[in-house]
Amino acid sequence: MPYDPDVELDKVQRKIVDSLHAIVLFCGFFAVSLSVARGLLVIGSIRHLVPAISVILVVAATYAVRGRIHWVVRSWVLMVGLMVAGGAALWSLGVSAPAGIMVFFPSVLAWLIWPRRQAVFLSGLALTAFLAVAWKNISHGDAFDSRMPTFNRSPLFWTNLGVVYLITSSMLLTIILNLLGAWRRALDRARTRERESITDRERLSGILAGIHDTVFIHDLDDGGILEIHGRYEEMYGGSVDLLRGMTVEQLSAGVPPWTQIEARGWMTRTFREGPQTFPWKARHLGGTEFWVEVSMRIFPVGGIDRLVVTVSDIDQSMKDRERLRSFNKALETRVEERTAQIRKEREAMEEFSYMVSHDLRAPLRGIDGFARALEEDHGTELLESGREMTSRIRRGAARMSRLIDAFLSLSRVDRVSVKREEVELRPLVEEIVDEIRQAGAGIPGKAVAWRIGSLPSVHSDPDLVRQVLANLLSNAAKFSGLGGSPEVRIESVRRGDLEWIEIVDNGPGFEMSQTDRLFKAFSRLHGDSVEGIGIGLATVKRIVERLGGAVEAEGRPGGGATFRFRLGAAVPGDRTETEIPVRS
Repeated sequence: MPYDPDVELDKVQRKIVDSLHAIVLFCGFFAVSLSVARGLLVIGSIRHLVPAISVILVVAATYAVRGRIHWVVRSWVLMVGLMVAGGAALWSLGVSAPAGIMVFFPSVLAWLIWPRRQAVFLSGLALTAFLAVAWKNISHGDAFDSRMPTFNRSPLFWTNLGVVYLITSSMLLTIILNLLGAWRRALDRARTRERESITDRERLSGILAGIHDTVFIHDLDDGGILEIHGRYEEMYGGSVDLLRGMTVEQLSAGVPPWTQIEARGWMTRTFREGPQTFPWKARHLGGTEFWVEVSMRIFPVGGIDRLVVTVSDIDQSMKDRERLRSFNKALETRVEERTAQIRKEREAMEEFSYMVSHDLRAPLRGIDGFARALEEDHGTELLESGREMTSRIRRGAARMSRLIDAFLSLSRVDRVSVKREEVELRPLVEEIVDEIRQAGAGIPGKAVAWRIGSLPSVHSDPDLVRQVLANLLSNAAKFSGLGGSPEVRIESVRRGDLEWIEIVDNGPGFEMSQTDRLFKAFSRLHGDSVEGIGIGLATVKRIVERLGGAVEAEGRPGGGATFRFRLGAAVPGDRTETEIPVRS
């Protein structure tokens, strides 16, 4: 319970009054008893002691019922009692009465527990009483005690006695005030620290109450729950008082590895090795189990090392993880099934390719052979129309053979193994251009002007890269010849962070709406105006995608065509351009 300085001060003042009350009774009874004895033996009368005896009896009565009388009221009784008892002692015994100091004792008490105005009044009253007693003894001291007439009638002794009483009372008051001042300052510091502690605790409680987790503070000795903060009620379904009285096992799944034994093991590990974080299966008071993440660390709370446990609800993420694990397992199963299916399809494709390669070539060779024999053996007997028909039969067979070769080449792209090495594109392009020239590709009578710009080196399969370049360059040579002055340019261009290879011709071009048809097998935009079977660009697309790249095409009718492709990372070459002379 926090300190209340006003309550504590009231308790101290009550104890002071109680102690002084007992002292007054003892001293008062002693002083009055001596006065009564002297009055009976020396003076022969105790009439002058009746007020003192009456006051002592009142003081005794108030002490007997002190629990029912407020200490302020009793302080008045005490002060008056002290003054009367001391005055009676001085009145009866003169300067030899030690109890006479009680005349000034009420002033000390008044300055301690009363307001200043009342303390000044009581101090003046005590001084007046002492002066009255001194005047009485100086003037008529021998009427009461004839054995000490000189001392009782001496103003010097009464002056000395008054100074001693004042100094003694002042010293006592000063000491007590200093002690009370120190006590008050200590109490103020304690109150300030308590107020700061309450403020810090309220601030911390407010922060902890707003967090999404639950924080338990455990005793390191027995593991008991001392404090709980955060969203404990939502997480566990119970109040602080209810949860504080429960064990860790009651708040857990309660079966291995989520029991009190395992929890103790984690606590020991935290104490020896430092902070620990681990998944744990907790239990709602309603019986529902859920996953949490537990973080343990040793932390001083109020100067004492405690085990601070932070509990985070990860039930949904654990369920999502479990669903993802199940999904991945199902996906792996589907991938395996799909892989097996693709393997079967590839085997079927290989069988089909074998059939095309062997079963279709034999009839074609027979058709071509019979047509050639017909031309050679009976060519003179055939009419012009007959010789034209046999020529068409042979050309169709040859075209069919080329289609079979192209089809087999396209099908082999997906089956061939890819090897990676550094490929210098410039020498490769120059070699392919020279081969195209020697083969006489393009339009007869129109030599192609080749311009080779800066080309990089790529990390890829050299054979597949050669096939891509050969198809694109031969295709550009054929279509550029449809214009006036055939020209083909090849160079590298930077687009963003990627290096692309561009092949540009000045042929008839194409409509951009027909771009998708360019890369489809056996699809030809220009019909039979240019020799070909419509498989080259489809092969290019298949190879580039197999190598992890991309291919694009741009064109416009009468404005030529641009084909560009990339194969991944590339090392740029020099930016010089070489023009290969036109040769017929």
